[in-house]
Amino acid sequence: MYTASKARTYLIFLPPHSSHITQPLNVGVFSPLKEYYHQQLASFVNFQATAPHQKQRFIRAYKEASKKAFSQSNVRAGFRAAGTIPTNVDRPLASIIKPAEHREVNELPTTPKKPRIDGNKDWRTPRDSKEVRDQAFAARTQLAGVDREVRTSRCLFLVAPTVPVQWSAACRTQAGLRGVFLPSKRPPAPTLRE
Repeated sequence: MYTASKARTYLIFLPPHSSHITQPLNVGVFSPLKEYYHQQLASFVNFQATAPHQKQRFIRAYKEASKKAFSQSNVRAGFRAAGTIPTNVDRPLASIIKPAEHREVNELPTTPKKPRIDGNKDWRTPRDSKEVRDQAFAARTQLAGVDREVRTSRCLFLVAPTVPVQWSAACRTQAGLRGVFLPSKRPPAPTLRE
């Protein structure tokens, strides 16, 4: 860097993790390279797949693809699209920022309405894990913003399918329970019969 500044050369640092927008080779060269490389590989599909010959074919395919991709016009287009030469800060940002959505002048924001509990919901014993998830989701969405007593039953409902039953701290507090509930006895060990 010292040598560059001594020679009055200014280095442009490209920010990390933004290569798809700001790094010229990623913008203008590597995409065509990938396309040309896949075209070259398509011509090798009918050959016998033996390791030494495959490696040579892949190297040959990359060499041909890179000759096409690293053309002067592609490199220049990459720098132009990245906004590096000529310097244009708005160029890379244009691909990220969406045009502003215009709102009507009289349009005011509205608060979304809370969902109401559907008393006609057919709550039944679920037959499989998908139905358990569906009913848990329905309970979560329908019982949002409901008083404490109903929230407690919601916690009990969501915990019920797990065995051994382990209660979360929030559910234990709401239900006025302490400790973790486990089955009192283990199932008997299987015995072998002769």
